[in-house]
Amino acid sequence: MPDDALCEKLRAMFFPAMQYGDFAKQFLIEAKDFKSTVLPDLYLKRGDAYAALRQTQKANGEYDRVSRAFPEWAALSFVEKNGKRIRKLQ
Repeated sequence: MPDDALCEKLRAMFFPAMQYGDFAKQFLIEAKDFKSTVLPDLYLKRGDAYAALRQTQKANGEYDRVSRAFPEWAALSFVEKNGKRIRKLQ
């Protein structure tokens, strides 16, 4: 599911009075140090799906989101070998 579709679904469900632009800015751009277990897991699963389809660029994009926004999850989800990030699968 694309980020904008997820963002709109969450806005409509939990903040229907809020304008999409305002919610998207807060949810997709300004969210820092957000302790979440759902969102990073969704990004990882989407990255895994892209990897399974051999869409490496898209998979790396999803994994980069986790690494940037959720470093504690990245530490648990990836290992580094020879300077490359490798996904740890549970």
